[in-house]
Amino acid sequence: MDIAPENNVVEKEHVGGCEKRLDERTFCRFRKLLLQPGTDYEVKYREAKAVLQNHSKAGKWLLSRNSFVTWKGRNSGLFWLTGVPGAGKTVLSSVVVDDLKNDPNVIVLFSYCDHRDTKTRYPTNIYANLLYQLLSANFATGDALTLARILGPYRNVLSRDEIPLGDLILNISREVERKIVVLIDGLENCHDIQHMVLDLAFIAQHLPVFVASRDHPDIRDEFGRYDNVTIDQDDIIDDLRRFVRKEAKHIKVGDPGLQAFIVDKLLLGAQGNFSWTASHIRQLHGLDAENDIRKSLIKPPRQISKICTKGLKAIDALPHSELLRGVIRLVVCAVQPITLRALTQATTTFQMGGAWYSHNGSANPRWLVDDCANLLKCVPATHRSRHERYWAANRVGNQTIETNIDDYDEIVIPFHPSVRDFLTAGSIMLPRSLLKYALHPLPDVHATLARLCQSHLDLALRLQQQTPDHNISRNAFTNYALSACPLHFLAGGRKALDSRELFTIWSRDHIDFWEPIMKYYLGNFDIDNINARGLQGGTALHWAVRGGSPDLVTLLLEKGAKVDLVDDRGDTPLLIAVKMAKGFSVSIINQLLGYGADINARDRRGYSADYLGTRRVHGSLLNLQTETIS
Repeated sequence: MDIAPENNVVEKEHVGGCEKRLDERTFCRFRKLLLQPGTDYEVKYREAKAVLQNHSKAGKWLLSRNSFVTWKGRNSGLFWLTGVPGAGKTVLSSVVVDDLKNDPNVIVLFSYCDHRDTKTRYPTNIYANLLYQLLSANFATGDALTLARILGPYRNVLSRDEIPLGDLILNISREVERKIVVLIDGLENCHDIQHMVLDLAFIAQHLPVFVASRDHPDIRDEFGRYDNVTIDQDDIIDDLRRFVRKEAKHIKVGDPGLQAFIVDKLLLGAQGNFSWTASHIRQLHGLDAENDIRKSLIKPPRQISKICTKGLKAIDALPHSELLRGVIRLVVCAVQPITLRALTQATTTFQMGGAWYSHNGSANPRWLVDDCANLLKCVPATHRSRHERYWAANRVGNQTIETNIDDYDEIVIPFHPSVRDFLTAGSIMLPRSLLKYALHPLPDVHATLARLCQSHLDLALRLQQQTPDHNISRNAFTNYALSACPLHFLAGGRKALDSRELFTIWSRDHIDFWEPIMKYYLGNFDIDNINARGLQGGTALHWAVRGGSPDLVTLLLEKGAKVDLVDDRGDTPLLIAVKMAKGFSVSIINQLLGYGADINARDRRGYSADYLGTRRVHGSLLNLQTETIS
């Protein structure tokens, strides 16, 4: 009896020693299976750390964001960080990794999907990397027996394909005391995004999961309902300012004024994009001559050129690439804010390419932008004032036309203004296979867009004639085409327009909507054939009178519109004015009389303008004419 306890102790020590040796053997075997030879999963983390060593305050804004703090305090749930290319997602992911590592009660498992290394982008490799980190962290802290028990059934497997990697991560996380957090950066680069998204959403039911990616539709559809932050230029402006001021000190310039100019130019051009800024600074570091530095500041940096070329190659491989080419042209050369709804409606215009039918029924309203993901982005319409400088740069002069855009709309713009600089710089910056995407010479592109807008307005007018109750001003692209068409004409170098080109925008309905646009035309262009006849044989003056706009009537009369031409209904502008039941205007009648309109002209029923007018103004038009002349 006295020996038994001693024997039991010896037996336990023997078993424990065997299990420990088994743990070590099992772990070593798993290590060989899990690690992909020749693959470094921490390259991007180390690169980001190198940046953070010189800029220690970068990214701290995210750690104090309420949604992040809430997510971090939970034991499960998903947090999605998204932003355009170059917004700094990888650096922010590394900030989060370091923040989580500071907590001794947390094990952070992270993996970066590096577009430069295809092995880092396969789901199997990603989960194998995460499991390896989890095994290493727990083996080193005395949980070896627990790991041996969980891994025991798989000790003889010959391939990691036989190992349920995700299940093991969850099983081990339930057994260890410390909190497990999973972080994935660059998910849009993953080879099987849809399955990864679903897997991570499932894991997030049991563990906290942090994902950083671009705004990919498959990711957005699933993760958009979780805690998320879209990187905005206001979020990172302080980081950018510190980064530029520190790095600009190493640019070789002796003139303090030029140094300040460089800083201002870089901050203004950054538009919330770290990639653009860092690439530009690297170029400037390699220059000695001040003249070369000034020239470099007005060119898109090489990093942006790479992003654009990669995006165009992806677009060119799609079956509807011709349609997307038209979309890029519309957005990059936009002279007014163009909404996502307007862009979608524009695809029905013939000149945009016949392939639009294949995607017209897509359930994803952003499919056009998603297919141009490396070039375009959506921003809330409420932020449009931030981007006014972009559209102003596409216009000639300072004039614009106010447009009606709902605050719930989304505006489509290039992900960075340098996309325009790249595409409009001429063919020299593009590979031969992509020359068709060049927006050069720019005046020709604007002329093409003006014709596109005109064609759409022609179609819209015919639709209105066929369906009188159709409110043409409700169509988002019609709204854009109306205001953008004259601006594109000017940017295309047009100084004069034929009056017949303007007939598509004469209508007596919604005059408040049309009037500013017509004023812009009449105030900025010479109008040829001012008395040309259009719909129902009416001239521009006939339609201006029908619209009830004294200002437009004045502008047309000043440009030489004749007052006594008869339309197909047998009416002169004066006859139309006196017959108007809605929009009757003594002011317009006075204007016409002042330019010598014939008060005795008769309509097809034999009634003169004077006779009809007498019933409206309670007196002869002769009296009005006399008052006008005097």
